[in-house]
Amino acid sequence: MSAFDTQVGGGHYKELAIQPMQYSMANKLDACQHTIIKYVTRFRQKGGLADLQKARHVIDMLIELEMVNEKEAAPQPDPYKVPTPVADALAAAIAGARPKATDPLRDALIAAMKERFGDDIVVRVLED
Repeated sequence: MSAFDTQVGGGHYKELAIQPMQYSMANKLDACQHTIIKYVTRFRQKGGLADLQKARHVIDMLIELEMVNEKEAAPQPDPYKVPTPVADALAAAIAGARPKATDPLRDALIAAMKERFGDDIVVRVLED
């Protein structure tokens, strides 16, 4: 006799074609997913609206956990990466395409480059 053939504390799972635990294990569901399946499957035979409220509570927990996981999985900015306008100006300067004196971004870019890399490096790149 299998453990799935018996049930402790009622018969609300025993009468199903497949028990929530069997379904959850076969589909590799996590604890939240399993609990939601369990409450929704049994609500008419056992807990009524309370089981649906429990399922909703677990769904809210799952949503919260997934939001945290998404936020943690989002790419974090590289603190050492040079901002794009500065990198572009530096690359242009290194390649020999000097910024024009009338370029309105020139002073801001030079100031940002000096702050990031130091006065000596920026002056040498612009003078070369």
